[in-house]
Amino acid sequence: MKINTSLVLLYKEIHTWVGIVCGLFLFIAFYAGAITMFSPAIDQWVQNDFLHPAPLDSMSSLLEKIHDERSDLLKNYTITLMDPDGNKSTFIGYTGGHGRRNEGASAFTAFLDDTNTLQVQKINPAHTGEIINKIHQTIGLPFNHTISEFIMGWVALLYGLALITGIVIFLPGLKKNLFAVRVGTNKKKMWLDVHNVLGVFSLPFHLIIALTSVTFAFHDVFYAAQDALFYHHDLNKTFASARAPTPSINKTGRLLTPSELLNALKVQAPHFQPTSLSAQTGPHGSVMTQVQGMDLHHPMRSLTGGFVTLDAYTGAITQKEYMPGLQSTSSAVLTSFFALHFGSFGGTAMLWAYFILGASGAFIFYSGNILWLETRRKKGSQAAQTPPKLSHKILSSLTVGVTSGCIAGISAMVLAARWLSHYSQSPDISSVILYYCVFTLCVAWAFIIKSQRASWHLLGLCGLITLGIALSNLWITYVIRLSASPVTGATAQIMNLIATLAACSFFFMAYKIRQKA
Repeated sequence: MKINTSLVLLYKEIHTWVGIVCGLFLFIAFYAGAITMFSPAIDQWVQNDFLHPAPLDSMSSLLEKIHDERSDLLKNYTITLMDPDGNKSTFIGYTGGHGRRNEGASAFTAFLDDTNTLQVQKINPAHTGEIINKIHQTIGLPFNHTISEFIMGWVALLYGLALITGIVIFLPGLKKNLFAVRVGTNKKKMWLDVHNVLGVFSLPFHLIIALTSVTFAFHDVFYAAQDALFYHHDLNKTFASARAPTPSINKTGRLLTPSELLNALKVQAPHFQPTSLSAQTGPHGSVMTQVQGMDLHHPMRSLTGGFVTLDAYTGAITQKEYMPGLQSTSSAVLTSFFALHFGSFGGTAMLWAYFILGASGAFIFYSGNILWLETRRKKGSQAAQTPPKLSHKILSSLTVGVTSGCIAGISAMVLAARWLSHYSQSPDISSVILYYCVFTLCVAWAFIIKSQRASWHLLGLCGLITLGIALSNLWITYVIRLSASPVTGATAQIMNLIATLAACSFFFMAYKIRQKA
């Protein structure tokens, strides 16, 4: 395909500078986003240290004991189903919180011991998966979430511009360079080929992420524009009238047990796989019951699936706007938007596909920076300029420091999650502080010494911290036995495997860079 040379050069210049401005922000977003694919599993893995699984059928006896001895825990509680058969379920009660996510609440786990005596223990698990997701949403900026998300929206717009200009640049040589990866002494050509191949073959994924990111960042702006232009500032009234009316609840009947509620739901939604059941008592004594779960036959709003509200006395579905498969058409369209961004469809295969695409996306932005640095280095050597320019030094140090800092910081949070949950009063705050301390130290080290030397130092550090995740898990589980249950489960084994493989790859890259240094 022939395109005017001057146009290609113009687009190349735009592509280069947009990449330089946004590349490192996008690296953080994509690397953290790839890890976020496992955020529900990470949080459940940390929380499992404190839980005592019991069969779902025994929950009725446990709830009766709690009602007699600690009725305050029944005002807001969650029963987590740790397996689809109901053989392992756990109770967590909350006090003093607010909102659907129980912000600021104190959490307690309750269980019956061998003598059928109620045991209540306060727990304080770190929500490491949620923190990594916030780093992804805010591109690592330590500002207010609204401000960071707004900046992220502009980065996403520039990201879309980079995709469009990249396509125009690549089109003239599409047939010749589509499968070309020239590995050899010419580093610039090698990095260019890797950058192009990854970008072209993952282009649909990147277009989806760019479009949905802009929508998420500016959704308030879009709603305000619609409200002013089409609804004459009555959009909220329109939303309210479209909602299904809240059904009246008969409080004179008997509250159904968790098993009865889930059986009633199974009749109404056979493909829905519950993962947790939550109950909240309202100010007038009414009980609202929500069941969260997965339905692999339909797109879901998040990685944790969707949820449905049930009548606690009859088990009938009362609200289904967030339940996959039973939503209205408008809600299903909106849900598909979320599902395309989060990869919350297609089951395990799609989860791994999004993880790989996210990690490769981070590598695309890293390779873009390396490509620019290699081009400037080659131009400098041809012009016999021995000292590199200041801009080259700054971007080189930032590329090494920011990428390594993001990787090491996230690994450090996961490594410390179980320890902080047991020994810190504020594990979430400690986790955030730990991330930014590690990140800052990596960036500082990249500026203190030569970037190429700092590169293998910091990659080695990433390898050590990431390998520490697997070693720490084994130590906690089998040596000091901090976990309430000796069963580690498949999640811990998969995390150990991923951490070990990632650590080996970091060590290998550090070794290769050191050889060339």
